[in-house]
Amino acid sequence: MEKKRIFLAIPFEEKFKQEISKVLLNIKPKFKEIRFIPQNYWHLTILPPQYLNDSELNKMIELVQNLKLKKFKLKTNKIAFAPFNSNYRMIWLVFNNNQEFVSLKQEIFETLNKEFKLERIVEREEIIHLTLARFNFFNKNWSNILPITLTKEVDITKIEFWKSNLKRTGAEYEILKTIKF
Repeated sequence: MEKKRIFLAIPFEEKFKQEISKVLLNIKPKFKEIRFIPQNYWHLTILPPQYLNDSELNKMIELVQNLKLKKFKLKTNKIAFAPFNSNYRMIWLVFNNNQEFVSLKQEIFETLNKEFKLERIVEREEIIHLTLARFNFFNKNWSNILPITLTKEVDITKIEFWKSNLKRTGAEYEILKTIKF
């Protein structure tokens, strides 16, 4: 049976994406060499990609649907180069630490880990972030452009199962299932 590359994502409401896009209008022209992620692919990863067949995917969906997930809000903090304290390869929209986000992620992981041997799970400090752009080479001339402080709030009201197809031009995503809180 064919395996698909599936991950769990929190999508963003349209209004929030438009607000962030307005901010990026001032930034993008300064980064001609950088590939920005299309707005319709913006998400927060809850569970990294897992290789699943259809029956495993259906079981995973059922387990997540049975959880009593609650809506919450996230607040943005800044747009910055990332990862921090490392060789920069991305631009992130960083969110403030949020216990509801951490709890959601933990509850989903613990539930799914009872039934599945989850792959690519890395224990590290949680930095809630949206990847806005990726690049291969950091230009020192960019250092004065970022970080910029950004204070916005977004409602988190659903989680989605996304299929990821890896291409030379970057990943392409397809939404398979939406679960509203």
